[in-house]
Amino acid sequence: MANIRLLGATAAAERTHDTLGREASPRRLALVALLAIARDAGIDRGRAATLLWHRESELVAREKLDRLVRAVRAELGGDVVIDLGETIRLDTGRMYIDVVDFEEACDAGDLERAAADYEGEFLAGFFLEDAVDFEQWASDQRTRLTARAVAVFDGLAAIAAARGENQRMIDLLRRHADLEPYASAPTLALMRALESCGDAHEALRAGRTYEARIRTFLETDPAVEVLAETRRLRAMVGPAATPANGVPGAGGQALGTAGNREPGPRR
Repeated sequence: MANIRLLGATAAAERTHDTLGREASPRRLALVALLAIARDAGIDRGRAATLLWHRESELVAREKLDRLVRAVRAELGGDVVIDLGETIRLDTGRMYIDVVDFEEACDAGDLERAAADYEGEFLAGFFLEDAVDFEQWASDQRTRLTARAVAVFDGLAAIAAARGENQRMIDLLRRHADLEPYASAPTLALMRALESCGDAHEALRAGRTYEARIRTFLETDPAVEVLAETRRLRAMVGPAATPANGVPGAGGQALGTAGNREPGPRR
């Protein structure tokens, strides 16, 4: 059974080769991504052709799509791509695709399984040259899937808090903060959880890290509520608590990694 990973930085590194070890075709991966997100509903041939070859005529784009479908079948197995005339879809029962499993787990309310599946952004580090429509589609999917992951981590954090599992709660809130590094609410939630668990120094570190990130990469003032919280914590713990050198991400990573990327247009 093929194992296709479309989520996270590790998956991005693995996508340089196909399942047979050959140099990967970007459009082959893009088609698999389109079909994976469509799941059982499949995708219209015309829409897939337009997303992948927006500069080509409809006839040429459809011919290229037919060749691409044959290439995917050759790689993954002849029965993997199901042809329904104007619609094509994947037989996801014949393979594991992390984003499909993640969405199925979300739909079923299986938060633990969803959290295990979600290792980072959809198609992290992937760029399809001369396919602006596909890139916009991928960006929209990243936003949508990130929102689903945030709901998963927040739900699990609430369960952990109710059970008194403080470290797990903090780890989950940190994962949320990593997904939204420029939003103030996740950082505030993390800071307050850390303080409530007796770690005001780490709460202050999280706040000051957020402040540095906003000033460095957005070149603006941080949210006033975070500034107020860091001032209060600084008065409480004293000047000794300072963030590490540089500007680490919310989870302790350097900014610019898969978890915390500088803002700007995606490539």
